[in-house]
Amino acid sequence: MAKFKEILHLSKVKFLIVGILLVNINPLCANNVDGFTEPYRTINVSAAEPGIITELFVKEGDTVHQGQLLATLDMDVLEAAKETAKAGKQSMGRIKSATAAVDLKKERLQKLEELQAEGHAHPEEIMRARTELKIAEAELLAVKEEQIIKSLEYSRIQSQIERRKIISPIDGIVTRIHKEVSEYVAATDPVVLTMVQCGRLKIIFPVPAPDALRLSVGQKVTVNFSDGAETTEGLVEVVSPVTDPESGTVRVKVVLENPDGRYRSGMACFLKMETATQPSLTAVMDKSGKQ
Repeated sequence: MAKFKEILHLSKVKFLIVGILLVNINPLCANNVDGFTEPYRTINVSAAEPGIITELFVKEGDTVHQGQLLATLDMDVLEAAKETAKAGKQSMGRIKSATAAVDLKKERLQKLEELQAEGHAHPEEIMRARTELKIAEAELLAVKEEQIIKSLEYSRIQSQIERRKIISPIDGIVTRIHKEVSEYVAATDPVVLTMVQCGRLKIIFPVPAPDALRLSVGQKVTVNFSDGAETTEGLVEVVSPVTDPESGTVRVKVVLENPDGRYRSGMACFLKMETATQPSLTAVMDKSGKQ
């Protein structure tokens, strides 16, 4: 009986020692959250108006800059209308004629007023001269207003022409050409090309909800690439306030700066989340082996 108690006591001691060692060997448990690098932005560049593509200035794989001309639609009719509006805007004949008429009416009225002072002009003539001057001034104003309308029409046509130019909205890389030269771009299918912004990359990590509580916007994190050869630093841009009820994870968006194109889109990587274990209770025994 005494031998059995001794064996049981030794077994308990071994069990406690093994348990303490297991807890103390790895006080932190690492959870790796997998993800893939993606372009920071993917944009389908569309035509603002329907039309036929007349020129395409880029091809797939080209690097383009914001504001660069990518393609143009047909604009022959608008160019002709623009020239007509330009001629109307610049024509000064009617304004000069109306101005001369006003000057003539002013001069006549002035002479009649001088004659009236000498008693040689009838009041009705003076009244008629003043009325004619007002009519001439109104005609001059109408011609000037018409000139303003022609200028606005010219600007409107110029804006329409600009809308038929497809301009790059960002610095990026053209990944796909959807329409070629001479193809028609319809209002129901306006996409001409697709481009991505890879100067920055984003990674969407499905982080377990308890771990996501320790992340905040603006926090720097270490991103490990799956080949284990390299790590880099990223910045937390979004921590979703919503937990996915099915997976129990939170969407976390991490941004990597990539100005030299060192990292490609689609690279597998992971975010290492260190999760602390529960504190252990260490059993203390006296010399007799009692707890």
